[in-house]
Amino acid sequence: MSIASDKDLKLIEREGIAALVELSEIAGDYQQANTLLKQYMTVKDTLLNRENAKTMLELDTKYQTAQKEK
Repeated sequence: MSIASDKDLKLIEREGIAALVELSEIAGDYQQANTLLKQYMTVKDTLLNRENAKTMLELDTKYQTAQKEK
């Protein structure tokens, strides 16, 4: 997963980790599945935070533009 992380391909990293979680559960390695699940949640939160920041920036830009037009 380090290659995906280094290239900032968080979506691919998230999906890869999800697949590994599933494989670990199938293999009965629940400790490993739990560890991977924590990684999955961290990557998922990172993606969500980035999306939220992008949305906030867009909304702020629209608001600032609207204020200047008044």
